[in-house]
Amino acid sequence: MKSLLTFEDVSKSFFTETGKTEVLSKISFTLHEDEIIAVIGPSGCGKSTILNLASSLDLQTSGEIKKDGNIGYMFQRDNLFMWRNVLDNIKLGLEISKTLNKDNLNYVNDLINKYGLKDFSKYYPNELSGGMRQRVALIRTLALKPDVLLLDEPFSALDYQTRLFVLDDVYKIIKSEKKSAIIVTHDISEAISVADKVIVLSNRPCIIKKVLNIKLTIDGERTPTLARKSKEFQKYFDLIYKELNSYEAD
Repeated sequence: MKSLLTFEDVSKSFFTETGKTEVLSKISFTLHEDEIIAVIGPSGCGKSTILNLASSLDLQTSGEIKKDGNIGYMFQRDNLFMWRNVLDNIKLGLEISKTLNKDNLNYVNDLINKYGLKDFSKYYPNELSGGMRQRVALIRTLALKPDVLLLDEPFSALDYQTRLFVLDDVYKIIKSEKKSAIIVTHDISEAISVADKVIVLSNRPCIIKKVLNIKLTIDGERTPTLARKSKEFQKYFDLIYKELNSYEAD
């Protein structure tokens, strides 16, 4: 299976007037083609730092990061511009990268039609639900044709019921577009339900404490909602919960 993103003994420290803060310590993992990895760990441990390094928004202190393909980053908030309608928000990345040509505009329109935004293309963000805004943000990211999607707690601002619906929605889009993804989350159930692999991080300076390959028995095509009903779900939940609650003793 093709490797799209690999971290090899990656460490990251920040330096300020008060001294050195070590955030990541020798992090190693590989994201393969058509794979979703969920990264979970305590607040402030460095989960978002991993995404910033993967996207080259920041540079590692040591170690090596190998990439084979383009990276798309979907942040925690949708960051839609209120004065731009849905279509114009989705086109924004193409405008910035100066790649808004006929072919790419046709691709944008295909995404809008395919994922139920055709009737909303002239709407403004304040006219959309939270779930719909997240869909717009995802399609804006897909418009740049990334091979790898990075999602930084993209559902945390939504209420529980909406989060379940949007997670199913986003999962289907990722799979339909045949993208690989790394999703940072603080929600154990969310991590298990969406991922092929869950990486559990320690407190700062964080190391990888455990990697779980998620194998679920599901009746029908997998969705995050159906995944929660599998007989193996509770076993994985208990394993991750145990690791997360062992941090106080670290």
